[in-house]
Amino acid sequence: RVLDDGVRRHPDAVEVRFVWGLAHQEGRDYPKAVEIYLEVVHRKPDYPEAWNALACCQRQQGQDDQAIESYRQVLRYEAFDTDAHIGLADLLWKQGKREEAAQHLKTALDLAPDHPAALAVLQKMR
Repeated sequence: RVLDDGVRRHPDAVEVRFVWGLAHQEGRDYPKAVEIYLEVVHRKPDYPEAWNALACCQRQQGQDDQAIESYRQVLRYEAFDTDAHIGLADLLWKQGKREEAAQHLKTALDLAPDHPAALAVLQKMR
C-alpha cells in the first residue's frame, strides 16, 4: 500500500516503480511485476537491474525467449553481470544452443568460480 501511494505521488520516478515491481515479484505476482518492469525499462532503457528482474520474472512464467532478450539487455549495460551470464547459459542450453551457452557459463565461472547457480548449470551441461 505504501508503494502504491509512492507510485501515485511520483509517477515518473523509475526507482520507485522498480521497487514496486520487486514487491510484486517477491509476492510471486509475476505478470504484474513484468508489466511494471517493462514500463521501467521503457522509461529508462539503461537500467540493468530492471532488465535482470524482468528476465527472472519472464523465466518464472516460461517466457524463455523474452527472458533471453532481457538478459542480453542486462549485458549490454553490464557486461560482467554474473547472474545474466548464468541465466543466459541455462536458457540457451535448454534451447539447444550449446556453444553460446557454454561461452556464457565460462564467463560466469571466470567471474565467480564458486557461484552456486553457475555450478548447478555446469552440472546440467555435463
